[in-house]
Amino acid sequence: TVKEVSPHADISEIEFLNENIKRMYGDIKKQTIIIAVFALIAIVISLMGIFGIVLFETQHRRREIGIRKVYGATTENVINMFARRYAVIVGICFVIAAPVAWFISARWLEQFVNRIAMPLWVYVLVLIVVLVVTMTIVILRSWKAANENPIDAIN
Repeated sequence: TVKEVSPHADISEIEFLNENIKRMYGDIKKQTIIIAVFALIAIVISLMGIFGIVLFETQHRRREIGIRKVYGATTENVINMFARRYAVIVGICFVIAAPVAWFISARWLEQFVNRIAMPLWVYVLVLIVVLVVTMTIVILRSWKAANENPIDAIN
């Protein structure tokens, strides 16, 4: 049947479309898996770092928190003190990381035949997720530090 459609075709060069696609995108799939694994490792390390630095700072500022509580600061005041600081840090990090991520993803997506642009909502979603996770850690740790007995913190 191939000879009827194309009499000059070499039968040894004929392959199924799905095999051709697997061959073409096999490297891309491997790259995607490697990127996902390293992204997961980076996320775990980042979460450990955030938790560690918040834990360190709340322990380091334990006496200050106790004195603030003695002078009438509420738990909300203490939480806001920490949350504001870490929100600014996340914002600065996002301003630095978002253009780098956009540049790298744009270059990577250029290699495909059907080119797409990375939509803006992805970056906004990432910022929201990072803020929620960071603020959850900060609020939980600072709430624990703020509810500690001020006398124990001062001594």
